[in-house]
Amino acid sequence: MDQFGTRRLKNETFTIPLIRLRGREGSPNLLLNPGGPGASGVEFIYRRGEQISTIVGEGFHLVGFDPRGVNGSEPFAACYPDGETRRARGSVRDERVVEDSAEVYAWSSNYVQACAETIGEHGKYVNTPQTAADMNSILDALGQRDMIYWGFSYGTILGQTYAGLYPERSKRVIIDGVNNLFDWYGELLDEEDLVDAETVFDGLLHECTKVPERCALSTFGSTKGALRERILSFASALREQPVSVYVNRTTYGLLDDRILLYRALAVALKRPGTWYTLASNLAKWLEGNATEALLAYGLEKPWPPTGDANRLVMLNDGASGPRYWPQDRETMLEWLVPFINRSSK
Repeated sequence: MDQFGTRRLKNETFTIPLIRLRGREGSPNLLLNPGGPGASGVEFIYRRGEQISTIVGEGFHLVGFDPRGVNGSEPFAACYPDGETRRARGSVRDERVVEDSAEVYAWSSNYVQACAETIGEHGKYVNTPQTAADMNSILDALGQRDMIYWGFSYGTILGQTYAGLYPERSKRVIIDGVNNLFDWYGELLDEEDLVDAETVFDGLLHECTKVPERCALSTFGSTKGALRERILSFASALREQPVSVYVNRTTYGLLDDRILLYRALAVALKRPGTWYTLASNLAKWLEGNATEALLAYGLEKPWPPTGDANRLVMLNDGASGPRYWPQDRETMLEWLVPFINRSSK
């Protein structure tokens, strides 16, 4: 395990944790990024290092790192000084775009001030181009000239950025699950985040009807069209009347259409390996037993434990601020509602 690399910012520093899973002696280092932005490369090695090593073979050392502001990196990119303050001040009702907009709009003013006060000057430098520069510092510390890199999801943005900034060091840059670099840096929101979502959803339902003995959902429809109609009708019913689920005095909550569509289905579409479990949980939910659905999808915390690096990177990288975004709530809604509604087409 390698120790720490630092990159200087004026009179301050970011500390970046590294971890290395060794291959054969003399092997080159392969840098990895699991995505996010805000995912931990150190955790990724612990979780997937053996699997990645099996794929690439013993001819590489696998190097994971926590990008600036992420996980074990210091200072940590967080808009609240501690977990208790985050729980008390960090939640806002934002499930309904129009209905909750007034609360979100008012809350946002407090949130950005909390970010500025908590993170300070470092917050401006939690971004992709400077993380790419940090990767050069990692290579230098390892005594390696050429970049060999494998990035997933957001890691493809980091890989493309690195190759654009440092082509002379980019020996091999692999990008897996490619994001649109031009939209990332030039657009306000990701216009391509739902591309092929309908196709993958149909694929899930089709696979279910092909092997009904292994798909619990198949009892609710023998064709993908029938299954689709049953699930979407269920979502409409949940929108009108959410389901309450009580397990014990510390575990209970409400399940509505947003949880079904965005926490259960949308996440599973990206991970076919979870389809069997999803089908089982949804079948029980449709039958009236929603306990498994609550435990799997309904108890998500309002803020992820990764802090606020995701928002900071996205806003620092992209078109942000009053020059680009509407500043009053009504104009914002006129622009935002059509974008959100495209997901229900």
